[in-house]
Amino acid sequence: MILEKIKESAWFKERPKVIQDAIELLLPIVFYKFKDSGMQCYLISFQEPANGLLEDVTVTVQKTGKGSKMGLDPLHTNSVFGVKLNDLEAW
Repeated sequence: MILEKIKESAWFKERPKVIQDAIELLLPIVFYKFKDSGMQCYLISFQEPANGLLEDVTVTVQKTGKGSKMGLDPLHTNSVFGVKLNDLEAW
């Protein structure tokens, strides 16, 4: 239902096809976590690769500080760019 609403939006329709495909994999309204660290984040933007391949799409995320394994949650509130789609999973 949410994906269908997003697909109807002008914002989605204006994106390149490869970014539309990436949005279908990682909805921009969901919290995610890094598979390797468990750190929670949310999407800020999608970056279209020069080669146009879905596997090379990256995202910029904002870490929330939740899920830190070291107990340093307040320190983990920075943005990270160049994150591969496969590095994240739904929270």
